[in-house]
Amino acid sequence: MKRNLLAFVTIALLLAACGGPKVSTTQISGVVVNLSGLPVPGVRVLVPGKSIVTTDASGAFTFDEVTVPYTLIVEQKSDEFVVYQGINRTDPQVFVSGSTGSYETNLDGTVASTTAGNTLGLQLASAHALGSTTMSATAGSTDYNFDVTLFQPVTRGTLYALEWSKDASGNAQDFSGYGVYSGDLDLAAGASHSNLDISLMAVSGTHDLDVSVSTPSGLNPSFQIAGVRFADTPEYAIPLLTYTDFAPASNQYTVRSPDLAAARMVLVAAASQNSSVYSIRWESVASSSTAHTLILNDPVELLDPADGANVGTDATFRWQPPSGAISIAFFSGDLKVWVYTAGSETTLPDLSPFGAGYGTNPYTWSVGAYRLDGIVEGEMDQLTAPGGVSPMQALFAAYFGAPLSEGGFLVGSEERTVNLP
Repeated sequence: MKRNLLAFVTIALLLAACGGPKVSTTQISGVVVNLSGLPVPGVRVLVPGKSIVTTDASGAFTFDEVTVPYTLIVEQKSDEFVVYQGINRTDPQVFVSGSTGSYETNLDGTVASTTAGNTLGLQLASAHALGSTTMSATAGSTDYNFDVTLFQPVTRGTLYALEWSKDASGNAQDFSGYGVYSGDLDLAAGASHSNLDISLMAVSGTHDLDVSVSTPSGLNPSFQIAGVRFADTPEYAIPLLTYTDFAPASNQYTVRSPDLAAARMVLVAAASQNSSVYSIRWESVASSSTAHTLILNDPVELLDPADGANVGTDATFRWQPPSGAISIAFFSGDLKVWVYTAGSETTLPDLSPFGAGYGTNPYTWSVGAYRLDGIVEGEMDQLTAPGGVSPMQALFAAYFGAPLSEGGFLVGSEERTVNLP
């Protein structure tokens, strides 16, 4: 017994002398960019427990001896902060909403074999660019000209054209022509890409696609959208909208679909209780599909603090998001703070190193949550990946029926008020 006790004491003393388990640290080297993916210099960034650093001319910042996972706090303005909570990667890209310009290019050309009175749509599919346009077709051929947004200065893409006729409600009735620009399409910022001529081929047929929407209890249909896209993930393509209904009377709708193996149908549906509590779902299906069901997620449920509660700045805010979502907790008062997290709770960050205080005004808070299948699926490392899509851009695109992925969802919570001391 004495021998066992002596061994135990010896081990305990050795552990104490070593200071316990060692915590590994690493250097992180990231970049702050705007919504167009351009670097933003002169922005102050903080890892809690470290000293503030300022981004250099290329938007870059570095912190040494950081314990992962870690939190990044970025100062957008003196009273606006963006928090990225729970990052593991050592090369994070984080977004701020300020604009310092954008990458853009212009495409123009002629589409042959068009029919007067029909609608002509042009769609760019690219891993690093977005652009589409629709116009009224003219007899014989139709000229087009539209701008494209690039996520990096130089990239590649494929240009598609689609023509259809409309019914009395303005939605697609029959698809008549389809074509692809046959040459290599190298896109460069600031350049004008001319003479991108396309010849339409006949579409073999058109059929009905019946869509059913499974809506969470307490929500009412708010809009239903359908469109055609020609890109497969990971390429992006804003769908050519062929069906819209912003006052749906039921949870079912029927859209026309072209008989094209190269096409995908993007189906979007939304339901809401008010401007805050909502659920949006989109999915891409084969153009040959004749029926599909969209299952909308339950909105985000706020758990605590209760509405109108008196809380300290160290209070924990909790909510219940859908599985696989990135949550965005938004706090608004004397300061505005956005917290991006793959978790379901947060606290107000300590902003005193920036010289900022929360004040004493009441604060409102709410939570939105989203998922982009194949792009952002509940991981902060995906959200902060270099060259990624900004969360603000993704939410805007989803809300207006232009998803950047094969499928995904966007949901929102009620808004609550808390009183700070």
